[in-house]
Amino acid sequence: MKTRYFIGLFILFAGLQGCTPEKDVLIDFSEFQVTKIELAADHRQLIADGVSTLTLNPVLYQSYTFRTEEGKDSVTYGKIPVDRITKEMVDYFLEDGTPLKDGKYQTTDLSKSEQGFYAMANGVKSNIFKVAIRKPLAENAYDTIVYPVVFHIIQNKMKVDVGQGVGSDIVYYAFNTIYNCFARTAAFSPNGADTRIRFRLAEYDPYGRKMAEKGINRYPLSADDLNALTLESIKADANICWDYKKYLNIWIIDDLSSIATTPQYILETTDLEQIKGIHFTPMALSDLESQDFSLTDIGLIYKAKDFAIEDVGYATQMGKFFGLLSTENQREDYCDDTFAYSTYRDPWDKNSNASNSRKKISTDGLIFYSVNIMDGSSYKNTISMDQVKRIRTVTDNCPHRWAWKSQWAFTGKE
Repeated sequence: MKTRYFIGLFILFAGLQGCTPEKDVLIDFSEFQVTKIELAADHRQLIADGVSTLTLNPVLYQSYTFRTEEGKDSVTYGKIPVDRITKEMVDYFLEDGTPLKDGKYQTTDLSKSEQGFYAMANGVKSNIFKVAIRKPLAENAYDTIVYPVVFHIIQNKMKVDVGQGVGSDIVYYAFNTIYNCFARTAAFSPNGADTRIRFRLAEYDPYGRKMAEKGINRYPLSADDLNALTLESIKADANICWDYKKYLNIWIIDDLSSIATTPQYILETTDLEQIKGIHFTPMALSDLESQDFSLTDIGLIYKAKDFAIEDVGYATQMGKFFGLLSTENQREDYCDDTFAYSTYRDPWDKNSNASNSRKKISTDGLIFYSVNIMDGSSYKNTISMDQVKRIRTVTDNCPHRWAWKSQWAFTGKE
């Protein structure tokens, strides 16, 4: 389980009373001199694979002198606005004094369990910020597997006829977003890892016919038929519910909510310690294959209207399908390398809508920009190493996630 602590947010102007400046006011220094520096980073862990990249984040302050009610001078610190800080103002170092270019660090050295850093600005030295160094997944930890993907686009025929249907460009954008996230080609965060899962657009339909559009099965319906559509009726229609043993089905549907669920069934031989937090029904394979299943056991649903929104969370839905849990509201997701967090608001920002909702603060006080696919309001481009372990437990042990074992969608034959 994640370790959960609480540290209060720093207060820009602390202990001030009477005629002193109002608390949490950002002083707009037209000219400033750095007198204090605090150092943090975008994670407290770094995978030593030579690719994962830690980015150091300094906070600079200028001292501010004011007169108390007793007539005495007192000093506090004001945070220097980020847009006033230039690249040349701050120098970064490893704990032993080795210079670190641009405040970014990668390593393959596993001789130390942690690495310390500090920064210098205007001759002022920061605190030492330490990061745990983690051993990467072994090269042969997981085989690379390929999922054949088909998008079933089910929309009002009148809308499609006037050119308002979901376009292939949107579908392929979503596909590439998911692909790059799972392949770790979108970003190289400190704790990100490659799932060794690849997605490929289906080229042949269940009858062995070449598809007109790779990975896209268009199925326009009348308004009445669309209104009558249910999850059960979709499941029963072989035209829009293809064999889950050969395809990973993704439905894009007018007027149905986006749905993705964690797996329901798992092989009885699975070590469930590897994937806590999900209520599974363990079964022998022969028994499992005779069980009824729901539509969301074998695929994902996106509401057509939402699907065209870039920040809809394409990879989040896929993460849940493969057994990941949400981290929102400090929920336990059983991954020690993800954060329990709250959305961070700068103390002087009185309009919460003006803050970047991707900016978070962990329960142990680290301020960072969220990149994990299961975080709310995140850049959603990273899957952590512990999350990879959960995902691959599912791909190996949940038969409703075994479409990767078939080549039919790519060849039209077994």
